[in-house]
Amino acid sequence: MLGDQSGIGGEHSTGMQPPRERSSKKEKIKQAASSIAHAVKEKASGVREAASQPQHYTNVPEEDDSGYVSYKFPDKAGACDYALHAPRSVQCFFKRLVANFGWRFALMIGTNYLCVKGLLLGVTGGVRLSYCKKTLRIDGTQCQLMGAISATPWAIKGAIGVVSDAYPLLGYHKSSYILCVAVVGTAAFALLAGLDISSPTMASVLFFFTNFEIATCDLLCEGKYAEKMQEKPKTGSTMVSYVWGLIQFGSLVAALFVGPIADAYNPQVIFWFCVPLAASVVVPTFLGYLGDQRVTNDRRGIDWPLLRKHPYVVAYSLIMAACAFGNGAVGVTMFDSHTAQVVYAVGAAVLLSVLAF
Repeated sequence: MLGDQSGIGGEHSTGMQPPRERSSKKEKIKQAASSIAHAVKEKASGVREAASQPQHYTNVPEEDDSGYVSYKFPDKAGACDYALHAPRSVQCFFKRLVANFGWRFALMIGTNYLCVKGLLLGVTGGVRLSYCKKTLRIDGTQCQLMGAISATPWAIKGAIGVVSDAYPLLGYHKSSYILCVAVVGTAAFALLAGLDISSPTMASVLFFFTNFEIATCDLLCEGKYAEKMQEKPKTGSTMVSYVWGLIQFGSLVAALFVGPIADAYNPQVIFWFCVPLAASVVVPTFLGYLGDQRVTNDRRGIDWPLLRKHPYVVAYSLIMAACAFGNGAVGVTMFDSHTAQVVYAVGAAVLLSVLAF
């Protein structure tokens, strides 16, 4: 008897359970696994249904600074909804642009990058070869040299940025400079259109001033919209798409009409179309659409602390500008001396490369 009791106690001490308890635990495990499988199946079917069903085609404002979300198709979208998707998306894009940056700033940026950097840059680049051959009657080598001289302002953009940041002209860091270069560029296009120019050197100088307007307006407007993009980083892609879309559209339009007009007429006629384009930025800039705040009287003059804060950047920008001006001066004064131009260009490139390190 004692042996039987000890045997029973030994069975429990070894952890063995009755068959009834083991079967109940197995049933609980099966029920839990079945519940999990059923939940996963329902979740997967819900995801498939959500993906297969069209969503609302609405313009919903978000709570953060990301503006408006893009359009989505309505429930049971039809052929009309698909056909109108592109114009509705464009409408939403401009609503988002205006909601985040304001219509005045959007108009200012649009004028600059459509009329100035888009159309003007496309026209000056497309008409130069025809102007060299039909009006100036110079060969390809001289035409390329004239293009190199006229492109000098694009190499001095760093110095332009330093000057505009360090010295507020007439109380403004950007607006006053844009107005000045717009007047200079408009006058240069008027002279190219009205004067009977036969000297490639004179034409190079005038093209220099036209590019000076384009490069300066591009730099200062770019700095301003980059500043606004930092304030609302989630909307940055909207402004960048807007800017480059206008540039490409302006370049396309310029390419479409420059060639036929230059072939049929004197290429000099095209510069008359450039005069109002060059002056187009004057009105929105004068009205303050750029959003450039006037500097207070106690902050007028050169901002020496800013220059001391970035001495190497400032120095390199000024040296690069000096080398670019030197290259243009050598090209103008030694227009036919290709050896001197090559020697100066190689020397300036080596100097800038060494200083960069």
